This record gives sequence, structure tokens and C-alpha cells, in this order.
Amino acid sequence: EAFDFFKADQGEIGVDLVRLSDVLSMADKGENVQLELDEESHKLKIGVGSLSYTLSLIDPTAIRKEPRIPELDLPAHVTLPGAELRRAVKAAEKVSDHVVLGVSDEGFYMEAKGDIDSLKLKIPSTELLGMKPGEARSLFSLDYLEDMSKSISKAPEVTLEMGIDYPLRVNFKLGQFVEISYLLAPRIEQE
Repeated sequence: EAFDFFKADQGEIGVDLVRLSDVLSMADKGENVQLELDEESHKLKIGVGSLSYTLSLIDPTAIRKEPRIPELDLPAHVTLPGAELRRAVKAAEKVSDHVVLGVSDEGFYMEAKGDIDSLKLKIPSTELLGMKPGEARSLFSLDYLEDMSKSISKAPEVTLEMGIDYPLRVNFKLGQFVEISYLLAPRIEQE
């Protein structure tokens, strides 16, 4: 579903994702994009309609290594449409720079409080696509959550895993073959 045609040997390349994203943004919705690796010149050739780009690759050994992901047993899980989460994050940005995400027996909630405004979102368990109830409530920076929500909005289902003052794990699929997981550290509330 993510690819019309795919042929590759196993390997590793380094790509500047900001530059790649800029190039891919030139494609219209539904338009095919061609990617071809030129191993001799260490370039990635990208075709978007009648446009062709060439991006220089980055030496994978020069890229910061993947951080060790901690094993977390997060007690609460909720699943909701990605577009609904994106809309809630955008609404929360209008009133604050941080947001509380939580799960209760009744469902999922989001709260944002600014100096004069506030926002509350409550989605009952009966309206969620899935739920594993548990104790969960953590404060998160909206800057990071907003960046994550851009790609989340395209996912039909997004699963949020959380606990009390624990990181938020966000899992979703784009197409049949692309699985994405984010881990966002909580902000610690000052007493």
C-alpha cells in the first residue's frame, strides 16, 4: 500500500530528513514519487512528476546512534483516530504550551490551561477505537506533541500508551508497511 513497486537489498543509508521532506512536499497528494539509490555517487535520486532532485547522502557512521529505548510497562492504552488527536493538539496550542493527557475508567482526557483560557477534551471509552484502562496522567510539552501530531493526523488509528508521570508512547501505521513509534518524555510538574 505504501509502495507501488519496491526493490532493494538490505543496507543502510543516511539522509537529511528535513531536505528529503522539503523535496517530497513538492509532490501532489496521490502523486507517485520515485526514489533511486546511486551507490557510486552516494546520492539519492528523487523523481516527482517532471522534476528530478539529487540529494547527497550522509555517512551513517557520522549520524548519532539510536538511543537506547527503555522498557516501559505503561498501564493505560487508548486508540483513537489520528485526525481527532491532531485537532485536539492544535486546539490546546491556542491556550497553553503544555498539556495533560490522561486515562480514567471513563475514557481519555486532555487538559490545557493558560493564564486566562483553558481547554478540556473528554472522549468516553465507548467512543474510543480501543482502550485498556489504567492509572495514567502526565504533563507534556505541546511543542513536541504538535510536531508528532503532523504525521499522526494521516493515521486512521493511533494508540497512546501512558502512565502516571511516565513517557507517552505513540504507535501508528501509515499504509500497510510503515509502522511509527514515538516516545515523549513528560514534563515534571513543580509543586
